Amino acid sequence: TPGQVIVAGRFRATNALTLNAQTVAYNWSKFDAIRLGAPLNVALPENYRDSFSVAGGFDYAVSPKATLRAGLQRTITPTQDGLRDARVPDSDRWTYAAGGSYQLNRHMTIDAGANYVKFDDATIDRVTAAYAGTAAQTPILTNGLLRNAHAIVLSLGGRVTF
Repeated sequence: TPGQVIVAGRFRATNALTLNAQTVAYNWSKFDAIRLGAPLNVALPENYRDSFSVAGGFDYAVSPKATLRAGLQRTITPTQDGLRDARVPDSDRWTYAAGGSYQLNRHMTIDAGANYVKFDDATIDRVTAAYAGTAAQTPILTNGLLRNAHAIVLSLGGRVTF
């Protein structure tokens, strides 16, 4: 996991509405290679770059027991054109989130959420080699596209306080 610097803030606009903002700087450039030890003793270059994300959202207290939440995040990928492969077909992305909480009683709260992630189109075009550094070295040419990719993440949880 990369080092991260996170700056975030919340502003209570009204008794019911709270505005949220966050930016994250990721130190992905430290992930330059996957090093394999003996007997191979080779490194698979990754050459990730530092990246960042920015997000904004809100919490809205519908009642003393129910809160709705929504937000939007833009994330810039650490992978680079010409170095992206099918193992990590990442790209810049937008994340749209919505959810809420409902307090069942003084001690129990249920939380639910949904995220829709839309990945930007990107090339998968990394040149690698099988059996690198040996007489049997064979180039592997990857020529593909990440196109119309998306993900949906659903969550359900509970909190108990004492």
